[in-house]
Amino acid sequence: MEFRQLPSPPPTKPETQQEVLEFLRGLQTFRRRDDKPFDEQAIKEYLNQHSLGSLQGIARRIMMDILKSPTADPPRAAPVKGERKKKQPALKPAAVKKKKAVSRGRPKKKVSRKK
Repeated sequence: MEFRQLPSPPPTKPETQQEVLEFLRGLQTFRRRDDKPFDEQAIKEYLNQHSLGSLQGIARRIMMDILKSPTADPPRAAPVKGERKKKQPALKPAAVKKKKAVSRGRPKKKVSRKK
């Protein structure tokens, strides 16, 4: 018997950000408070209220938002006129050794040890 690959299900459309926020707010009601354990049965019931396609769309929207998030730091506001920018002290690494100064005097004679 040959191996037959199953076809992939068609991709679902991502849900809107509003629908994702509503879903996450509903999940937050099951947050763990104090030392009480999670109510797993209630969470399963909440997830069963949503269709599989809806959950896939929510997951897809979350992944899209994560991948589109900015990776660089946001631009900083320009300083207001009249304010001085504080100078930060320069950090000196402790492991860096200072080089000895080379004297510019007479060159030393080379001693040959040939006999």
